Amino acid sequence: MKCVLDASVIVKWFLDDDPEEEHTEEAKALFDRVQRGEDEVVQPIHWRVEVLSVIVRREPGRVESAVNLLDLLAFSVLDNWELHTRAAQLSQKYNHHLFDTLYHAVALETGAEFVTADRKYARKARGEGALKLLG
Repeated sequence: MKCVLDASVIVKWFLDDDPEEEHTEEAKALFDRVQRGEDEVVQPIHWRVEVLSVIVRREPGRVESAVNLLDLLAFSVLDNWELHTRAAQLSQKYNHHLFDTLYHAVALETGAEFVTADRKYARKARGEGALKLLG
């Protein structure tokens, strides 16, 4: 499967022992599939920065290991004007943060499936297609 992984999913790889994090087992299973090469991942340009910003805020002691793992992940990255335009349109249409809609726009532009743990966005944008809620 070709997929785009929202930061809300990737941070679960690092916060799997946090009782406030839901669906960490599903996130870890997805990580395992990616590591085995069963799933191809394509991401927006800002994905690492967004993941690290959450780790720095919530678990500063895990920043070094997060940086090391994120550096090893050789995900394809999509970054072009058409993508930014589509993300801006989604952001406006659903009154949602552009950083979040960039992930969805990558999925729509590449024929991938956007996997997110963001229930609020998933409810708003499910009619666009190419969106799967984790868990």
